[in-house]
Amino acid sequence: MSKNALDIIKDIFGDAINITPNIYLLLDDHYNILFANGSFLKKFKFTDARDVVGKKISDIIKSSSIQTFLTKIRDEEYVYNYELIVGEEEQIFFTANVYNKFIDNRFFYLLMMRDTSEDVKREMELHRLTMELEDAKDEILKSREKLVQQEKLVSIGMLAAGIAHEINNPLGFIKSNFETLVGYAKMLLSAIDKMNELIVENQEIVAGFNQVKKSNKIDFIAEDLGDLEKDSEGGFKRIIDIINALRNFSRQEMDKKDLYLLSEIIEESLTITHNKTKHVAQVEKDINGDLEIVCSKTEIVQVLINLIVNAAHALEEVEKENKRIIVRGYTDGQYAVIEVEDNGPGIPKHIKNKIFDPFFTTKPVGKGTGLGLYISYDIVVNKHSGMLEMETAEGVGTTFRIKIPKNLESKKIKVLVVDDFESVADALANGLNATDKYVAEISTSGFDAGVKIHSMKPDVVLLDYHMPGINGYDVAKKIKESKDTKDIKIIVYSGNFDKEIIKNLKSLGVDYILHKPFFVSELCQIIDAIMVGGTDGNS
Repeated sequence: MSKNALDIIKDIFGDAINITPNIYLLLDDHYNILFANGSFLKKFKFTDARDVVGKKISDIIKSSSIQTFLTKIRDEEYVYNYELIVGEEEQIFFTANVYNKFIDNRFFYLLMMRDTSEDVKREMELHRLTMELEDAKDEILKSREKLVQQEKLVSIGMLAAGIAHEINNPLGFIKSNFETLVGYAKMLLSAIDKMNELIVENQEIVAGFNQVKKSNKIDFIAEDLGDLEKDSEGGFKRIIDIINALRNFSRQEMDKKDLYLLSEIIEESLTITHNKTKHVAQVEKDINGDLEIVCSKTEIVQVLINLIVNAAHALEEVEKENKRIIVRGYTDGQYAVIEVEDNGPGIPKHIKNKIFDPFFTTKPVGKGTGLGLYISYDIVVNKHSGMLEMETAEGVGTTFRIKIPKNLESKKIKVLVVDDFESVADALANGLNATDKYVAEISTSGFDAGVKIHSMKPDVVLLDYHMPGINGYDVAKKIKESKDTKDIKIIVYSGNFDKEIIKNLKSLGVDYILHKPFFVSELCQIIDAIMVGGTDGNS
């Protein structure tokens, strides 16, 4: 090959190296830069190769690992895919490949560096997404486990109902037969007394009769019969109370709230847990008998059962005299309060913040699901707008405190105002928020309302009927068609309703059709009425 051809090849390769997106550097044995291609100059913001040629690479490339890198390329003939991070505030990631050559008693190093910053970012994003997927997977698994446990609770409730029914049938005729037997026994004892009166003058018969009474312990039986009757009646009452408690607990009315005596809720919980606590601790009660609260009785009983059983389990772990569980019911401002206190071992500091986490348990495998306190917290805080508090001291004991608003009015009603005129929506929301009974937010389109309903979960949606695009009827229809939102109360307002519109809205199940103009005070009365099932649905 002629020298001219070699010069052509050198020119071509020189141009190619300069325009390639990869960085090429040639270093001498002191790591001074002898050559830098155009990509290097551009990446490190130099305008002329003369600005870098002759300078040490460590002065140009700022990296915490540059010395380690230079040592590696000195000691190894080839270096493949070395990860080099350049910069401090704004980092650039490179993969470097190095070939060294010994020429004229000196080492020369040819470096090829590829910017992998985008690859690293994609990898980091992929890692982040993977972690999010893992978290989502964990949440799904936890939700699945929770559903499994809830299904088990439903099965237990059905089993309890079945047991209560099966026990109740024979108990009915046993109790009836017992009452009959007691009646017969009293009649026999009465007959014996009358016979004794009739034969009183015949001493020989009297003597024989008294001997028969003595040998058959008739006097003892007569004396003991009253105690036996009293004790048995107490036993029957106990069984009946347990059956009623099982029936109540098994009823699938978890979301139904009504007015109940606090004492009734506590007594039912203690009846169900009696068998668990009777051999473990002395159970004491301190209850305000007249206090009433609005709640789902079944759910609050479920919470109390869990807290009382947990207290019994804690007391089983300690050796001490006078083991005690105290259940209190009292009022504290706007709250009805139920306390479950034990003088057990207390809860260690390192797990205090975990006790309400799902699947967290200190019990051995198979002894606990770790869902009891998690579900209890959900019932009290999320379903009853209350508080579930805990106080504990190691070696002293633990107190759990359930605080539930005493009435429905203590919970603010959430209202979403939907109107395409923002000034109108703001005026209505501000008027509602000025009271102590409502929390109002706004939405200015039917589409945005659909999104906000799912995030806000309002109690009432106040809808302008005439809106562009998705109108009030369309929004109301979507609300009523979804099982998650169908119970939301809906008020539709407008200054112009015809009979057909009113007919369609009523058939949809809209709670109230309101004609403009109206006052905020009038709106408040309507909201209050529909929240308790009142009004005729039309202004």
